[in-house]
Amino acid sequence: MPLKSSLSRASLGRMLLMAFLVIAGLPAITGILGWFELQEVARNQTTVVTEAIPAIAEVRGFTEESSRIVAVAPELAAVATEDARRERAAYLYAQVDALTRRVQRYQATGNLAPASLSKAESDVRGSIELLDRLVQTRIIATEAQERRLTAGLAATTELLEIADTLVANAQMATSAAISNLYDLESAGPDTETRLDTLDKLIEVDLFRQGLMSEMRSHLGEAGLLLNRIVTVQDQAELASLQAALEGRIDILRRRILAVNDPIRAERALSLLQMIRPSSAPPPDAEDLFNLTKGV
Repeated sequence: MPLKSSLSRASLGRMLLMAFLVIAGLPAITGILGWFELQEVARNQTTVVTEAIPAIAEVRGFTEESSRIVAVAPELAAVATEDARRERAAYLYAQVDALTRRVQRYQATGNLAPASLSKAESDVRGSIELLDRLVQTRIIATEAQERRLTAGLAATTELLEIADTLVANAQMATSAAISNLYDLESAGPDTETRLDTLDKLIEVDLFRQGLMSEMRSHLGEAGLLLNRIVTVQDQAELASLQAALEGRIDILRRRILAVNDPIRAERALSLLQMIRPSSAPPPDAEDLFNLTKGV
């Protein structure tokens, strides 16, 4: 009986010891497991800080720089001066360079940039270079267009002055012929002489006055056509204006050839050549129409 009692107490002691170890060891085991979990969380947090956040910042940088390019590119397309073109182009090139550096930094971390990203960066740079060249060409053509328009309008103005002089001379000749008719009337009934003077008045003086007045009118129309050319945005309308101006110039050339004053006629023909559209393409003939087509 005492042996049984002793064994029973030993078994109870072992049970109590096991219960104590379970009660005391469970928090320790839980703590150890928690420590391992915390280490994993710490490593993940470090990864986020060192990799994910910079990656997000790079993506945001791509977005911001791309947005700047999208906003400024139309401004480059609309500039009208060389200084403004250089300023906008330099800004856009700087944004593309920033995009390139971001791609390089991303690749330096051991990551491989998507092929589409590198191609997009290359396409953006190529598009900006093309736009810059087109704008520069347009500015040069526009400046040349303005110079040709100024020269054409100056030639038209001088032609109008010549036409005014010719009209005034024709009017004076007409007035003189009319005065001769009155003088013949007061001198006596010389019918034949009076009729000859009247024929000259009708066939020569009044006709010439009409021609010179018509020339002045056509010159005014030519000046208006020149002013309209630089505002045209449609090729069909430009062709219509060119045909109209060529028609005016053909009439003007015939009127100038009828001028009795050879010096004024020669000067008028040389001035008329300055506003005549050329049939040769650029760069052989930098006339106003070809320059406008280029713009």
